[in-house]
Amino acid sequence: YIKRVTLKNALRNNMLIAPSIQKDIVRACFIETTNVIIKDVGDALFSILIDESCDAFMKEHMAITLRYVDKNGSVFERFIGFKHVTITNAILLKEPFDQLFSKYGL
Repeated sequence: YIKRVTLKNALRNNMLIAPSIQKDIVRACFIETTNVIIKDVGDALFSILIDESCDAFMKEHMAITLRYVDKNGSVFERFIGFKHVTITNAILLKEPFDQLFSKYGL
């Protein structure tokens, strides 16, 4: 989608098709989306769901999801992101939790 829109509307020297620029755009979208989710959670009680999966290159990733109840009593599950992990033991999996809590003040 980004490629189609930028190629159609951009000047020839400003098409934003370089992989690094596209990664920056995706990263910015991720940050803004995550901030909206954290704001929506607010002071509500929440739980963290963790699952492990492998990609096509057999790299292990930890998927992080928040589950919470909003002010209206509706239950939501929001995907927060993937974290590449090399070893899936409890001690090493604790580090991404600590990073998540400190980054978003949870």
